[in-house]
Formats: sequence, C-alpha cells, structure tokens
Amino acid sequence: MAKIVIIGGVACGPKAAARIKRLDPSAEVTIIEKGDTVSYGACGLPFYLADEFEDISELTKTAVGVVRDVNFFKAVKGVDVKINCEAVEIDRKAKKVKVKNLVSGEEEEISYDKLVLATGSSPVKPPIPGIDLKGIYVLKDLHDGETIKKAIKESKDKRVVIVGAGMIGMECIEPFLNAGFEVSVVEKLPFVLPTFLDEEISLLIM
Repeated sequence: MAKIVIIGGVACGPKAAARIKRLDPSAEVTIIEKGDTVSYGACGLPFYLADEFEDISELTKTAVGVVRDVNFFKAVKGVDVKINCEAVEIDRKAKKVKVKNLVSGEEEEISYDKLVLATGSSPVKPPIPGIDLKGIYVLKDLHDGETIKKAIKESKDKRVVIVGAGMIGMECIEPFLNAGFEVSVVEKLPFVLPTFLDEEISLLIM
C-alpha cells in the first residue's frame, strides 16, 4: 500500500489527493494544511466581497452544498487531512516529513513513499516604505476575505488602491466601485492582465 503525503490543502493538494485515490483506492493519502480550512475556492473571494453571496463558507462547499471539511475528505474520499499543521522539515533520504501542530505545538513525523508539494502561491508585498501600515491588506485566504469585507463596510475613507492588475486585482475593482469607493489600480507592467493577455488585447480592455 503506497503512502502519499501532500503538503498543501487548498486547491491543487485536494485535487491531487482525489485523483490519487481514484487511480489507487488502496493508497494511504494524507494532506497537511497549515490553515484551519481545507479545499476552498479562493478565486471566488472577489465575488464574496461583491456581496454575490453572504456566507463565505459557500467557497468550501461542493456543487450540491456539502462542506469539504476534514470529515468529508475522510468519509467520501478516504483521505486523512491534518489542518492547523505545518510541514517544518523534509527528510528526503528517510522519506519522512516533520509536522508541527500550530495549535498544540506538538510535532510528529509522517513517513511517505511519494511526496507532493502543493503549497500554492503567496501574495507579493512590494518592498516599499509603509507596506505594513494599517489599512493595507492582501487577499489570499478566507480570513483575508472576511477582513477586507469588514473594512469595506466600516471604512469612512472611500478611496482604495489595488496593487496588481492580475485576475484577482481586476476582479476586486467591482466590489469597491459598488460600495462607492474611488478605485485606482497600479500595475508595474504597461498593461493589465499581463499573465493572461498580450498587450494588444489588454489595451482593448482598458
């Protein structure tokens, strides 16, 4: 029986786990996720900010409304999920991962035959003065979404600057405009959506 450990439990990790179990139902698959939520649609966060739905937990549900939590993955997928756990060390020679529980502080070692790294991306915070001041946010996970939505509702200053004209940045324009904000978008490249479009098509959108 193959033992598969997957580090990262938001998007690619759960998809990989489900695929592995379909290919080899006997495989022992474990997902390690340092956050407190597994398998959610982060790409839907701008729509949450735009009030297209009220409960952010909708981003964790299947098409039929079942929450994809630890119990769901165990019962439906046959996959063990460890949330609030961080992989702190990988011993490739011994094929072991040291995992720290971020709540209890306890550590354990998990052995594997195959290791999948599905840690995703991180928001790029430009190294500029004031980047850590109050009122500056990143949009990465569900907690970020809740924080920004609260700020939208409570802010008296109706001006916002979005740094980055990628997909998420551009999709965040509408929620702020709908809430009465004056929106400016800053992008270091000369056109928007630079990773999706060429300059000619991008300029047509602008």
